[in-house]
Amino acid sequence: MRIIVSKHSEVNLVFKLHDIDIWDNITICSKFTIRREKQNCAYEPNLINFPNSHNSRIFSCLQSWKYFYDSRIELRTQFTFRDLIRQEAENNINQIIKRLDIGSSKNITLVGVHIRRGDMVNNGLGFNVATSQYLTKAMHYFNSKYQNVKFIISSLDVQWTKANMPNNTNLIYTSYPKREIVVATLALCNHTITTVGSFGWWIGWLTGGEVTYFKWPAKEGTFVRTQYSKDYSDFFYPGWIGM
Repeated sequence: MRIIVSKHSEVNLVFKLHDIDIWDNITICSKFTIRREKQNCAYEPNLINFPNSHNSRIFSCLQSWKYFYDSRIELRTQFTFRDLIRQEAENNINQIIKRLDIGSSKNITLVGVHIRRGDMVNNGLGFNVATSQYLTKAMHYFNSKYQNVKFIISSLDVQWTKANMPNNTNLIYTSYPKREIVVATLALCNHTITTVGSFGWWIGWLTGGEVTYFKWPAKEGTFVRTQYSKDYSDFFYPGWIGM
């Protein structure tokens, strides 16, 4: 079977996709058989068990590592940032190192921190946002395990973030207008502190080091909670550290 991706889709504009069909016009896909998941953040084996005798569209979030775990090496190859994005991200890291006056990134441990709040604060669906206690605990974990740790922090809610992060000279706040630059820059770090949402999840996965996550992304008894498996294990990647 062949994978079809729109030429104008964000995934194609950001990554160097290869060995798949990049089409300028994908209107024909609207006629394909739709296969839709029942839960956005849980694994459904039947979703990917279908015959190759007809065309299919798979919806929609697929936010479980179990869907792609067997193809994770190939997927990392697919998710190679386009040159201009990678160069801008590398320049951001180099500027940070220059600002710190430490000579080389080899002398420090960089931990990317993505703090999502925005649409998840005071929402009616049941999202939880990570607490200041979680962020403090996660930072303590990396400080206790690695030497000379520097935290590169990205958030749209900078005011809350600065008010709730520990007072620490090792914090570097960044502000990039393009979200693909945020992802590419934080993915160049050694490790990741995620909060909630899929955006930080993929930053952690792309980075590939140790990753901490907020264990309670949904409030019990809400719609969002029904979208996860019972113990969240379908969503959080194996080996990540819940706090």
